[in-house]
Amino acid sequence: MKTAILLGGPYRSQDWIMEKHYENIGMYDTFLSCREIDVEDWIKSKWNIKEIYITPEITKDELSFDRLTSNNSEQAKCILNNLYWQYKNIGNCWNNLPKEYDIYIKSRCDMVYDTKLEIGFDNIKDDEIWCPSKTFWGFQWVGNGFFNDQLYIAKENVMNFVASFYNEAHSLNNSIGIEIRKELFNNQIVETAFILWLANWDIKQKKFEYTYTKNHFGWTNMEYSRNKYK
Repeated sequence: MKTAILLGGPYRSQDWIMEKHYENIGMYDTFLSCREIDVEDWIKSKWNIKEIYITPEITKDELSFDRLTSNNSEQAKCILNNLYWQYKNIGNCWNNLPKEYDIYIKSRCDMVYDTKLEIGFDNIKDDEIWCPSKTFWGFQWVGNGFFNDQLYIAKENVMNFVASFYNEAHSLNNSIGIEIRKELFNNQIVETAFILWLANWDIKQKKFEYTYTKNHFGWTNMEYSRNKYK
């Protein structure tokens, strides 16, 4: 099946990580969205990027967060920051890349994949999003109100909803929209809001067993876990 890889954000990789990525995930056409200041680092890297798109910088009133957060600018800044890095980059990448692929893999350049990704892409249905059952730091996301957005796989129909999450989820006008705003603006848990967004469109989450680690210029998944929960 014709497959594409989506990446987002600044360059946080090394040559050996890239080699493992292409060896074990696949040597597929790779598309990237990042800030303009990050483009040069990507160009200097050995990643085989087919197209690079510029993610617009966030603005103060971009999602009317001042209104939605009762003029709490610090809270708005925190929410915007989380949404920007996790979803705006990928959304911008999706909105610009050619829709000529059967399968789309959202990945990260600092993920270390030591084993082959062996799932049958032909098993993925139009209303499903597939991702590993555990994150790079070993957290079992299923049943805990989180979504593993480090690596996921879907078809065009689902990716359209993934891309629209950043701009549209906060204004969803139904009971699920109320819960989304609660998670975003009260609990500040983006992943749970994203699960609700998927549920609103009857998108099914499918887990598969696949283990990987993180190496962000030497900052590993173990160090991430210690800092996240200290």
